[in-house]
Amino acid sequence: MLVAYVPVPGFEGFNFYERVNPYIASSAPAACDFLRRCEPPDPALRDANKQPVWSVMAPWYHGHWIMWSGQRATVINPMLSVGQPAFDDGMRFYVEPDESKAIEILKRHRVRYVLVVPDLRDLASDAAMIGAKPPRDLRTAMHIVPVRLAFLGPAAAKAYGDVYPALPFVEVWRSSVMRIYKFDPR
Repeated sequence: MLVAYVPVPGFEGFNFYERVNPYIASSAPAACDFLRRCEPPDPALRDANKQPVWSVMAPWYHGHWIMWSGQRATVINPMLSVGQPAFDDGMRFYVEPDESKAIEILKRHRVRYVLVVPDLRDLASDAAMIGAKPPRDLRTAMHIVPVRLAFLGPAAAKAYGDVYPALPFVEVWRSSVMRIYKFDPR
């Protein structure tokens, strides 16, 4: 990992240190700063025997940033299914077209915050990771909670010839490339 940030002899050809850093370009530092400061520190950060009080649901590729920079537990991270019993559930949340099933996944994993990105390109690969079918059209995709939050928000909506019920989320942070919602199951 050090090679990506510090010029190391013999690695000049890879140009790691002059390329755009996806961590910076994605607004991740500001999102992680928000997550770290939004609530008191979790005691599980200092004691590996404790379960986190709550967790963050975010796309798997944001997991390490949130764990290390944001200092919050995540449901899934770039380790994918290695040592992550919640991996299938976490990935299913990002492709599940039944809103009530997606909400149950969040409850089961004590999720308090959900990070979403407006990118439909990931749906097919995310579904393939867990052997699920991707949505067949945009109308169906908008029933997937993270897609809906990224494009329409949590309020009830009528779009694409369908009605989408209100969802139990409140937007608490936003950048041009991602949003964070607080999950409020009431």
